[in-house]
Amino acid sequence: MRIDQASSQLWPSTSLERRNSSRVGEAESKRRDPADKSVGLEKPLSREDQQQVEHLKRRDAEVRAHEAAHAGAAAGLGGSPSYSYQQGPDGRRYAIGGEVQVQLQRGSTPEETIRNAQTVRSAAMAPAQPSGQDRGVAAAAAAMEAEARMELQKAKQETRGTDDPLVLAKLETERRQTYGSRGHEHVQTSCGFCARAVSRYG
Repeated sequence: MRIDQASSQLWPSTSLERRNSSRVGEAESKRRDPADKSVGLEKPLSREDQQQVEHLKRRDAEVRAHEAAHAGAAAGLGGSPSYSYQQGPDGRRYAIGGEVQVQLQRGSTPEETIRNAQTVRSAAMAPAQPSGQDRGVAAAAAAMEAEARMELQKAKQETRGTDDPLVLAKLETERRQTYGSRGHEHVQTSCGFCARAVSRYG
């Protein structure tokens, strides 16, 4: 899994790729020339080659399942899996590594940011055996969620009190003492009196 840096201004691009530790550095073998007459007339594989093919088959299945788990959990914030391949002794290509790009981005509200972060964190930890880099993306998403929750809590504290009956009663008493019986709707965001009173009573 990889965080798409173009879609996230908070976190650096991190590549979370499933790789074969023993074969990562090998360049992908070229396909055979279709004009080569030896194609289709291959010699039986040696026991060693057969063992390598079986290893590549298992690796291919593991990589595809791992990346499919990422993609399935990422929903609209993730892309399709992409793979790196190695050609086996049988001439077939097997996936030995892969990645899914995911957008770790803030939403228009703290609530949306929290949802996005939770989706990314779930996607990062979706495989049966998350890699170290998968866990890194999950940690980045958790940090974004924590920051959004702090913003949400701060917003609630700034507006706290206007729906509290006790605070409303104190506001009404002080308003009448200050302004008399004139009608007034207590709105902290648009009324200086309410803002000052809530800061004292909230």
